[in-house]
Amino acid sequence: TVTAGSVTLNGTSANNARIARINITTGTLTINGGLTYTAAGAVRAVIDMSGGAGTLNLAGALTINTTGTLTPGTTSTFNFNGTSVAQTIPIGVSSIVYNNLHVNNTSASGATLGTNAVTATRVTGNLLIQSGKLNDGGFTITGAGGKTFDVANGATFVYMANTWVGGFTRTLGATSTVEYARAGGQNVASENYAHLTLRGSG
Repeated sequence: TVTAGSVTLNGTSANNARIARINITTGTLTINGGLTYTAAGAVRAVIDMSGGAGTLNLAGALTINTTGTLTPGTTSTFNFNGTSVAQTIPIGVSSIVYNNLHVNNTSASGATLGTNAVTATRVTGNLLIQSGKLNDGGFTITGAGGKTFDVANGATFVYMANTWVGGFTRTLGATSTVEYARAGGQNVASENYAHLTLRGSG
């Protein structure tokens, strides 16, 4: 556990053989600050989770300065678990690929998808909102067949895109909330909602 401060993968050398790398094969790495990639090439700053079922808990910002690599395993988990600060989840940035993507951000703003849509090649496993809030940022979410999109009991999904969650098997907990918040027209998808909120200029 990194209990204070942040972690920087400083792969700024011009030599591709000199790599700043974190390997997570089993167990859990918890970073209570931020995680920053600073690299001249994606191969020079790497988090490699391909070797097993490891988990990375991140409480601060995930910052990609130009480029970097996150290699998922078939059962690895990247967990955004901020408690006091909002988090932006980079999607489709450089060589950043998640397997299981978990959200446990309990700050007032929660976590927000950033930059691009979720696809089955960018999130290869499950997308679980286990606690707190996830805002889709207006980007569509489409997962791999056989994988799960879950809004757990007490958690909130803020839906701002124009297309409802696809691909995934969808599960909405008995005390979960889905909030339709697009600034424009939205159709309410046919789901078994617990709490349903409609807001926004649409």
